[in-house]
Amino acid sequence: MAGSNIFVIYSDGRGNVTLSARRGEGHFEPEHDSSANVTLLEGSGISNGRMVANVLCRNCERWQGGSADFTSEQGTWIHASRPGRSLRTMDLDANLEQHEDNGAFVWDYSAAKGGANVNPFVSGVEESVVSTPPPDMADGDAEIVANTEVVSDALLTAHGTLAAITFLVLLPVGAMILRVPGINIWIHAGFQIFNHCCFVAAAGLGIYMATQERLLNHHHPLIGMVLLGVLFFQPVFGYLHHRSYKSIERRTIVSYIHIWVGRLVILLGMINGGLGIQLAGDVRRGIPGGERSEKLPVDGAGRR
Repeated sequence: MAGSNIFVIYSDGRGNVTLSARRGEGHFEPEHDSSANVTLLEGSGISNGRMVANVLCRNCERWQGGSADFTSEQGTWIHASRPGRSLRTMDLDANLEQHEDNGAFVWDYSAAKGGANVNPFVSGVEESVVSTPPPDMADGDAEIVANTEVVSDALLTAHGTLAAITFLVLLPVGAMILRVPGINIWIHAGFQIFNHCCFVAAAGLGIYMATQERLLNHHHPLIGMVLLGVLFFQPVFGYLHHRSYKSIERRTIVSYIHIWVGRLVILLGMINGGLGIQLAGDVRRGIPGGERSEKLPVDGAGRR
């Protein structure tokens, strides 16, 4: 992050976010930069597990070690974050642990430019967000407003809950009902196809979140996509197994592929669920009374 102008946000412990402007000078913890003229605008806060920072910066065009051209249509920014417990402090010099996730994105500046008494993001922020009063803006000032937020906890909870139910309950039950006397093979097939659809929905949510957070290279989403691909062929193996069993009344190699792939998929899905909890940074997420975690985005300009 050397040469970067960094906006660090974390919970202030009072329902809003703390904005700590910092300057990157190398591969060590950046310190608070008191020369940065930044202010939180209306609409900043925490709502429904989401941190939002609407930032007014009056001198972000140039800083020690770097610069940014906000007269251009867009710019390349970098971001970094670390899952875990919230800092819950208003200290601008709070100690930060090393980030786990990072990436880059191209930011279209057209929707981020304010003006005299203008906050371009306030109309798009939920009313329930805890906010701070907007500062006075002088005529002719060139303002850049940054809007930073993390993936909604609702999506994360839906993904985790649906995937957990599928691998811990639905798929095992679907396999065991074949041992129940009087159960037709097509009941088993229909139930498992329904379960596969549930996992497709969970995987879709997971891929969307991993794409938004640039986490597709982590073990959890990679294993999830492998499971999604393998499960696509399970109905095919099941049909071939059923057809050959009716003909010769004994199991064939296709039968054992169908049986053992199913068992391994269920086991790997359970293991991957644990990896997902670890990636989320909060083993108690979604449990009533549990502490939620907040990702701490770190956005820096000037890295092109």
